Amino acid sequence: MVDRAHAAWSEGSVAGVLLMNIKAALPSVGRGRLVHTLKGKGIDRGHIRWTASFLSDRTIEMVIEGNVMERRPVEAGIRPCSPVSPILFAIYTSGLIKWVEESVSGIESLSFVDSVEWMASGSDISEVVRKPEFCARESIDWA
Repeated sequence: MVDRAHAAWSEGSVAGVLLMNIKAALPSVGRGRLVHTLKGKGIDRGHIRWTASFLSDRTIEMVIEGNVMERRPVEAGIRPCSPVSPILFAIYTSGLIKWVEESVSGIESLSFVDSVEWMASGSDISEVVRKPEFCARESIDWA
């Protein structure tokens, strides 16, 4: 991103970046959307079945001030403590990146497991600000 900003500046353009921490989305990953994404990427059926199983039949038990609450089913989310979770989350968010890149012209993205950055450049600051704002709106629509 720094190199991209420097390139824009060397051309006399303005550059702006929207940094989005998406770590909070981990508990709300939709199993169906993740499985659909895996199928769309041509992932092996055995891996898809394993992933669907990994995300199925989950429950949560809360303890509040020593009181154990009733177990409840969990319909969404990826287990944060599993070593495979960052990989599944990256695959899941690849759909977000594709969606935004197809919806907003003139932006570039960079993604890490728990964050995504949207960069825009242009001759006018208001144009540069509008593009990441569109990226944020499209991200919410995708979610």
